[in-house]
Amino acid sequence: MPREVITFQIGQCGNQIGSQLWEVLLKEHLPKLTSALPAATAVGVHASTFDEGTSSIFRLRTNSRLRMGEAGAGDLKARAILIDMEEGVVNRLLRGRLSSLFDDTLLVTDVSGSGNNCPGETDDVITSPYNATLALQGLRQDATCVFPLCNDSLTQKVPGLENLNPAKPFAHANAVAAQMLAHLTSSVRFSGPLDMDLLDISSNLVPYKGLHFLVSNLGSSIQRPVRNG
Repeated sequence: MPREVITFQIGQCGNQIGSQLWEVLLKEHLPKLTSALPAATAVGVHASTFDEGTSSIFRLRTNSRLRMGEAGAGDLKARAILIDMEEGVVNRLLRGRLSSLFDDTLLVTDVSGSGNNCPGETDDVITSPYNATLALQGLRQDATCVFPLCNDSLTQKVPGLENLNPAKPFAHANAVAAQMLAHLTSSVRFSGPLDMDLLDISSNLVPYKGLHFLVSNLGSSIQRPVRNG
């Protein structure tokens, strides 16, 4: 049986990758719905299409309506919590075509401009690399599995796509990261006799304390970014 997955989207990078990820997940689980979805339309779903795999990443706000055969527009919600020190990126998600997927009660933001919310001496251009390095100790102690993404690898892969000519290469890099996350969680979202549970990976690493930084690889097929604003 597929497990339930809760996604935490943290910061500008996390929410920008998340915006691409939900496009991919929606296409995989509800392709007919996605193709017919115009901009800023509340998402509804028929009971026959809401299976166990879909329920692993989406939930229904009103279950009683599903028993009647169809959940209404806006009842389909992503199992996601959006967190950012400033509201810019999250607001763009809420104004986009998938805005109805996100629950207003699961948004954690502050006023515009992270500089207004974080003291200058805490994290700036000089101290940011040190903070990122020091944060590795926290990940080593508290995280079960970590899948690092190399920015250099992402940005080197995107410019080589001459047929795409990306005007915003970061959008394409985010799409690649989102595709990797979708593949990584596919065994959780879809059941199959040969699927490997993500928990099996962490269980196999129990004897090797601290060795849970795993390398992920993706083939040459690149996902085009989706404009959801």
